[in-house]
Amino acid sequence: MDNIESLLSEAVACHQAGKLTEAEALYRRVLDREPGNADALHLLGVAAHQNGFSERAVELIGEAISRNDRVADYHNNLAEAKRALGRPAEALQHYRRALDLRPGDPETHTNLANALLDLGQADAAAVEYRLVLGQHPDFAAAHYNLGNALARAGQFDAAVAAYRQAVALRPEVVDFHNNLGHALDAVGESDAALAAYRRALDLDPDHKDTLNNLALLFQSLGRLTDAEETLRRLLARHPDHAEANNNLGNVLLDQARIGEAMPYFRRAIEARPGDAAVHSNLLFALHYDPAQDSAGLLEAHRAWAERHAAAPARAAARRVNTREPDRTLTVGYVSADLRQHPVGWFLLPVLADHDRHQVKAICYSGVARADDITAALKRSADGWVSTLGVTDEALAERIRADGIDILVDLSGHTAGNRLSVFAGRPAPVQVSWAGYFDTTGMKAIDCVLSDPRETPLGAERWFVEEVARLPDGYICYAPPRYAPAVAPLPAGTDRPITFGCFNNLSKVNKRVVALWSGLLRALPESRLLLKSKALGDGGVADRIRGLFAARGVAPGRLILEGGTAHVDLLASYGRVDIALDPFPYSGGLTTCEALWMGVPVVTLAGEWFVSRHATSHLTNAGHPEFVAETDARYLEIALSLALDRGRLAEIRAGLRPQMAASPLCDGPRFTRNIERIYREMWRRGCERDSE
Repeated sequence: MDNIESLLSEAVACHQAGKLTEAEALYRRVLDREPGNADALHLLGVAAHQNGFSERAVELIGEAISRNDRVADYHNNLAEAKRALGRPAEALQHYRRALDLRPGDPETHTNLANALLDLGQADAAAVEYRLVLGQHPDFAAAHYNLGNALARAGQFDAAVAAYRQAVALRPEVVDFHNNLGHALDAVGESDAALAAYRRALDLDPDHKDTLNNLALLFQSLGRLTDAEETLRRLLARHPDHAEANNNLGNVLLDQARIGEAMPYFRRAIEARPGDAAVHSNLLFALHYDPAQDSAGLLEAHRAWAERHAAAPARAAARRVNTREPDRTLTVGYVSADLRQHPVGWFLLPVLADHDRHQVKAICYSGVARADDITAALKRSADGWVSTLGVTDEALAERIRADGIDILVDLSGHTAGNRLSVFAGRPAPVQVSWAGYFDTTGMKAIDCVLSDPRETPLGAERWFVEEVARLPDGYICYAPPRYAPAVAPLPAGTDRPITFGCFNNLSKVNKRVVALWSGLLRALPESRLLLKSKALGDGGVADRIRGLFAARGVAPGRLILEGGTAHVDLLASYGRVDIALDPFPYSGGLTTCEALWMGVPVVTLAGEWFVSRHATSHLTNAGHPEFVAETDARYLEIALSLALDRGRLAEIRAGLRPQMAASPLCDGPRFTRNIERIYREMWRRGCERDSE
């Protein structure tokens, strides 16, 4: 008969050699002879965890602990299995018990900090990692995990330092270089990030995370051809990689290749059906597709909500707020775009002009790299909470603790959204405004703020939420102080007309190219200036030239430019006589900027909210005559402007003062209107609760 100790030793040797099948068989032989052998139960559980059977591991190691509660490894490994099952709170208890039994153990302490990170407690995790490093300064994994915690909390400069320590200690670890690259990218050190990714790929040419991150870096730099090639390289080896499929969809969308992009978004969803963010990307992309209709968009948003955001019952979800209809309201604004972004610009006048007797405003910000707009918003807010590294559950609890009465989503289905927080209804009244341009599909969102032109009467049938219409426009524009003076009309009296569009290239679809080409053919000496970050890529620019050439427009009549600093972009309107709005995705902030720089904008009013941004802004600025209802009328308006230089010069000279005096730029007026809607919604909520 085999000696149990010998069998166990042989099993451990096989286990350490990576021969899990043989090890498991030997552990079972031990248990056949001694069913209560705690070591065999524990190690068989460890093997199960390594094979991906963490539920079985929890059962086996839990049974081992029931036999012997005083072995640190048992508790540490049970905790690891529970972490793998997404149960970090339970794991914490066992890590702490392991540390009671083996105080100061660096690996267990690091694992405990990892569980805190899983729970969204990035600051607490960083404290634990630093405690480990105080005793073990050469523990590379602790430096690496400290970097992860700091990055999760948005402290990217400190994360870079931590990752560099890890790399110095263990330069052969691919993940260390990859995460260093990610942090360097976050602080704007693109060249250093590129070098870190290349070092990671030297170590492992097929490292999935590094290839994916490298592609994202190329995309952020406007190197879309390189980004596409990198993602196709990754997908050639891993065709079901959800993030790579999603990111390739975005890269193709950036190049205005919407038809090619859509299959990749759908493949990403198939690969990761439970990922709400991946599914949101598909919804966002649908708005660039001229083939879509309102019914299809509504159905797509409802499908997202059914899968990812089943809302709890209203009564069960609400916590107790004092139901006083006329008291000061605490309003929370949630967004990852409180920065140099349309959302940041549109929120500026509202935060600055809120009547503090009516509204106390708290911002929940997911901004990773703050800028001057972030600073301005922060100065105007009554409270500011970073949501970086904060789990949905923790954020919802913070919103409840802050006593938020009206919670405003400024993201919708755009990147960094926290719609899953809204699904749990942490506030009595929940609103969607400014960051999205459609229904969210969610019953937990009570209302979408719009206006009579963005959402005409009858269009509310395409929304799950109630539509509340502001009387003027759905946003207010606060022009930047650094905007240059309006330049004289570039065409003067005898030079060719220059049309222009500074919208994202994603909006320039084949139907847009066809209509604009017709306009250019009608004015043979005219030119078209397109300015977009994507056009800094030579391959992308060549493709756009080809699309126009196929419609009879010579490449020399196009001026294609990449992205520039915002002040330089505004100055570039000094070279544009007439701005052309794309469709079906109309320009929002871009329209406001063109008008502020004295450039009239010709738009085609579509059926969707997103198709009517310029319609709303032009009407509020006093120029509804630039709004067309048909392609033919669009051409007629543009040609009429182009053929009347005197009128163009007059419009150019008067647009800025006219716009400044209009509702479009009247911050106090807009804010009083939005506060009235907040108050009405709050009173109705109080009435419902008293019934």
